[in-house]
Amino acid sequence: MSIRREVKIGFIFLAGLTVFLFGLNYLKGNSLITARRNYFAIYSKVDGLKESNPINVNGFKVGQVAKIELLDDQSGKLRITLAFTDRNLKITKGSIARIVSSDLLGSKAVEFVPGKGEELAEGSILDSEIQQSLTEVIGEQIDPVKAKFIQLMTRLDSVLGGVNHVLNDQTVGDINQSFGDIRSTIQSLEHATAQLDKLLTEQRSNLGSTIQNMNTVTGSLASSSKSIESMITNLDSISAGIRRSNVEQTMAKARETMASTAEIVKSINSGEGSMGLLVKSDSLHRQLVSTTKELQNLFEDIQQHPKRYVGISVFGRKEKGLQLTTDEERRLRELLKQGKR
Repeated sequence: MSIRREVKIGFIFLAGLTVFLFGLNYLKGNSLITARRNYFAIYSKVDGLKESNPINVNGFKVGQVAKIELLDDQSGKLRITLAFTDRNLKITKGSIARIVSSDLLGSKAVEFVPGKGEELAEGSILDSEIQQSLTEVIGEQIDPVKAKFIQLMTRLDSVLGGVNHVLNDQTVGDINQSFGDIRSTIQSLEHATAQLDKLLTEQRSNLGSTIQNMNTVTGSLASSSKSIESMITNLDSISAGIRRSNVEQTMAKARETMASTAEIVKSINSGEGSMGLLVKSDSLHRQLVSTTKELQNLFEDIQQHPKRYVGISVFGRKEKGLQLTTDEERRLRELLKQGKR
C-alpha cells in the first residue's frame, strides 16, 4: 500500500511539473506542440524589443521573437531569432523584418513584410528595418523649430537693443503723454456713450411709436397700392385726354365769350335796355317802393274793415259785397297774414 501511494505522488509531481513547464513556455510564447521555423535578422539596436514579442503580418500574429543575442564579432550588433509558427506563410527573398511600436505605451513587435522573390531556407537572414520611435519623430519635427526659435531670439535681442536705444527719457515722456491723451479720449467716448444710451432709453417709447406708425403707413400704402395704381392710370387717361383735346379752340371760344360779356356789361353801364335803365335810373325803384306801400295800406284796411270787401250771410240775410268761396277766403286770409308780417 505504501509503494502505491509513493508512485501516485511521483506521478502527480511529474504531471504538475509538466503542466508548469508547458504553462511557462506558453506564457513566454513558446509552444511545445506547434512546429517552429527559425530565421534571423541583424539590428544595430532593438529599441525595447523583448523575447516573446509577437511577429505580425498586417496585424495577424504569425510567430514570436525567440531569442536576442549579441554577435561574436564585437560590433555591438544584435541578432534576433524569429520563430514563425504559421505554416501557410512563405518566407521569401526580399522579405523585411521591421521593428515597430505596437501601441502608445511603447511596446514593440516585429512587422513582417513578405518579399516577391523565391522561398528562403530555414535559418536564413532576413532584411531588417527599424521604425522611427515617437521620440525620434518628435525630435525631427522639433529640431527645425528649435533652430528657428534660436534665430528668432537672436533677432529679438537685436530689436530690444534698438528699442532701448530709441526709448530715451524724452521719448518715454512723449509716450506717457500720448497714453494720457488716449485715456482722456476714452473717457470722453464713455461719457458720450452714456449720454446716447440715456437718450435712447428716454426716447424708446417714441421710437417704438414712430416705427409702429411707419409700419402702419407702409401697410396702408401696400393695401392701397391698387387704388394708387388706378389713380395714376386715371391721371394718365386725363392727361392723354387733355393732350388729345383742341385746347386752342377752347381758349378761342373762352375769349369770344369774355368779349361778349364785356360788351353786355358795357351796354348796361351806358344805360341801354331794361337792365341799363334798371341800373342807371332810380324811377323804377321809387315806383316799386310806392306800389309796395300802397299794397301794405290795402292789406291793413282789409284787416281792419273786412266787411267793406267781403260780406257773408249766416242766417239767410241778403248778401252784400263780393261773394267768395271757401278756398278763396282761406287764400285771402293767408295773404293777409303774409302782408302783416
